[in-house]
Amino acid sequence: MSENNNCPSCLEDLMRPGACEKTLGGMVTEFLFGYKDDVQNWPAKQAANLREHLADHIETVAGSNLVMKNGKRMFRIQVKKGSAELKYELQGESGAKSFKTTLETNIPGFRSAILGFMTATANQELVLLAKTRSGEWHLLGNEDEGVEYDSGTANSGKTGTDANGADVTFATECAAPTVYKGDIESLKTVSGTAASIEIGNEVVSGTGVTLKATVTANDSVITKVGFRYKVEGSADWTTANVSSFTSGTEFSKSVTGLTASTDYLYYAYMVVDGHEVYTETYAFTTGA
Repeated sequence: MSENNNCPSCLEDLMRPGACEKTLGGMVTEFLFGYKDDVQNWPAKQAANLREHLADHIETVAGSNLVMKNGKRMFRIQVKKGSAELKYELQGESGAKSFKTTLETNIPGFRSAILGFMTATANQELVLLAKTRSGEWHLLGNEDEGVEYDSGTANSGKTGTDANGADVTFATECAAPTVYKGDIESLKTVSGTAASIEIGNEVVSGTGVTLKATVTANDSVITKVGFRYKVEGSADWTTANVSSFTSGTEFSKSVTGLTASTDYLYYAYMVVDGHEVYTETYAFTTGA
């Protein structure tokens, strides 16, 4: 026997569930996802000499938290009630077995945010946290193996009464399932101070322009800055990189040979911690 805050006399050996256990199946209607590259620290696992009970073989040590990099966080995704299912499937040959883990779910609604989510995660390694109805958070992905967007179909339905949304499946492989016992709320909040980029006042001179912006690194690593511009109404943007910059100071780029008396659009961008961030789009008109 062992003492437990929820049940004072639960059997240690694997037997049928007792009346004190939460046996309701299914998943809650939200999960958290983030980019694997945005994780600063991964939670530690139980040391072998501390594994006294069956559950110790899968659980993350309580109090050891997943920590995101400065300026990064995980994102909440609301899913259709009763649509999510988490599966662990043993695979491999005897003596070398591992788990294939999948999370299948439906995100309701056919709108740009859904398609944007599918696009943003399609070719990325992710980390997911999914909560069962019994109250446990399962961590999918680790420092060696991220979660991949395995398959997905978004549809609008054919009539006004049809269900619409996206059926998505995420998959990963792991040596053993992980139940996360660290802090959840901190993962939803941006840590540290993110880098920022702000546009300055452009200076037009005939058929040329000097574009200006200010970038501040804060707790992040910025590897590239510059501008993109195009003739208003055109589909093609031209990139004008800036070779050097100093955090917290203005950088600029002079562009010549533009078309006279023409409306142009432009924005500034930076690559921070491997991801591109950009300002709003602004306009200027060249001289005659």
